[in-house]
Amino acid sequence: MKEKLLSGVLAIILLAVLAGCSSIVPTPHSNPTPIMPMTAAAEPAPVAPAPADQAPIAPAREKSAPAEQTPDIEEISQPAEAKLTPDGDIVDGALATQDNPVPFGTWATVTARADGKVNTAYARISEVITDQKQAQVFIDEYNSKNPNGEIPSLEEHAEFLDYVVVEYEVFFPDDFTDYDRITFYGLIFSRENNQERWIASDGSNYYWMGSVITIDTPSRETGYPHNGDTVKCRIVYPMIKDYTDYTLLNKERVDYDSDYIYTYFSIA
Repeated sequence: MKEKLLSGVLAIILLAVLAGCSSIVPTPHSNPTPIMPMTAAAEPAPVAPAPADQAPIAPAREKSAPAEQTPDIEEISQPAEAKLTPDGDIVDGALATQDNPVPFGTWATVTARADGKVNTAYARISEVITDQKQAQVFIDEYNSKNPNGEIPSLEEHAEFLDYVVVEYEVFFPDDFTDYDRITFYGLIFSRENNQERWIASDGSNYYWMGSVITIDTPSRETGYPHNGDTVKCRIVYPMIKDYTDYTLLNKERVDYDSDYIYTYFSIA
């Protein structure tokens, strides 16, 4: 009897123990770490529609750096200095004389007439052609353009006369004229020597034959010069063979009430 009673007591105690243990042993999911709920992104506030009479405003664009500008050549180039004199030696033409003329190839001041006005320019003798074949080329070209004013042949005087072609240059300084172009018909030349109009050659006297003819100057066809330009002109005249003891005289005056300005040029 005692054994049955003891077995029952033990059974009751065991059941009590087992019941208490089951109440304190946590299950794997009895106390999980709480997870914070994800917060939804806030929706942008609605944009109020533009009034009917107002155009919608475009969203602002990000400003870009201004493009580097390349300056124009004209903006960075320096203005050219005014060219008032030609390159090379220059003398005062008004001081030249028959016995002390402007040397061959040297620039000299002259009084040049163009567009009805007179102003200071510069001139020099640049070439003298005495070879008759070369001279005839220029004469034939002139005659072909001027049938009513042909330069006559020297065939009847070929024993003692030749044609001489002289090339001279004229430089117009930058302050010569206010016009866009210069209508220039050449300088006026004459042949001068100390014997006036008679030339003694080989013991004989020869009368000065013919005149100085301008055969090549700027024209509408070739183009008129401008300030700062240098032009080439040519004249032709008969002269005793191999005779060089003379000068070319240019004379001009500012107006009819003033005196002539003389400039003598050496041809050799």
